[in-house]
Amino acid sequence: MQSSVSALVLAAFFALAGPPPAPPPATHVQSTQISAPTGLKSTLDQKTCNDHGGFAGGLACKAGLPNGMLALVWNYCSGCQADGFHLYRVDGGRRDAVSIPANGTSVTIALLDVPSDGFSGKCYAVTAYRGSAESALSAQFCVAGGSTIQTVSLTPQHSRMSSKTATAGSNCLSPGVTGEGSSTKVFSVGYYHYVDPHNDCDWHNSVDRSAFYFDVASIVHKTISSAHLHLRVAWTSVYNGSPGKNYDFKNMLTDHSTSCVDSIGVGREYWWEYEDWIAGDIVTSPGRYTGPDVSYDVTQIVKTWASGGSNFGIVLFGESEPTDTYLGRNRTNGFLSPSCQTSYDPSVVTLEVQYSS
Repeated sequence: MQSSVSALVLAAFFALAGPPPAPPPATHVQSTQISAPTGLKSTLDQKTCNDHGGFAGGLACKAGLPNGMLALVWNYCSGCQADGFHLYRVDGGRRDAVSIPANGTSVTIALLDVPSDGFSGKCYAVTAYRGSAESALSAQFCVAGGSTIQTVSLTPQHSRMSSKTATAGSNCLSPGVTGEGSSTKVFSVGYYHYVDPHNDCDWHNSVDRSAFYFDVASIVHKTISSAHLHLRVAWTSVYNGSPGKNYDFKNMLTDHSTSCVDSIGVGREYWWEYEDWIAGDIVTSPGRYTGPDVSYDVTQIVKTWASGGSNFGIVLFGESEPTDTYLGRNRTNGFLSPSCQTSYDPSVVTLEVQYSS
């Protein structure tokens, strides 16, 4: 599968960037009048790919790097006269031409498919050419082991949900009864509000947070390319009525695709050792997502862990979490937002990380 994907990526790159140049002549006519490229290196950075390859190169990197392809980029002096570039494999004294797309000197990137024996130990150099003449070789770039992207899929070592609830008191004047709960088997996120449409004094509110801890020892001190938290929606209750208006039960809808996670952050403590409310600090706020299979970008969080930062797991926050004592109380006293509460399939929780050495 990987090779077919890579082939499609290369085909798209060639189509967008132009046909490959004619292979260099068997006898290389080196000219000191043609400046050699400089700064040859590999990159895993999307912006660098865009800077060196424009739309075509950026698209190729986005699709090809996760499949292990190698992106080489280099610099060429502004105003220097050349028709384009030749790329060579040069380790072991060889000078084997490597086919790359032709696009003058405006594209300074080459995306290479994965050899059967991998890239480790292979060295490359690039020249500029004009007609049958070409520059000297650039400084070579040699691939160290693991320099291309690898992928690891982690499952949580610890998981827990914490809940806060508030239920109506004996009458409308009573403040209600509050409580807390915890579960290691059910994982919900969000805010649920209910009030009996025939009795304003009969109401119930709850708010849930869930958290997952992953052992990231295998990627510490690695270069993180991307990290995504994958979840699957089991069920969701969503109230589509307006805040502060009369509660109408027909506006309380259930589906199996809406994800009510509003924000994602990190824990502050070893929450898996306790049963109270999970404390956390928000890092990113992607907002509501439509699944049922959902994927949240947590690259920033995982980069912090990989660089040696404290790992207290990922905490999921719902929309407009109520902060008052009675979680918004009933509709007569107002509530902060329409309900949106999701339960996730506990068997489908993974952290997928793409990294290099």
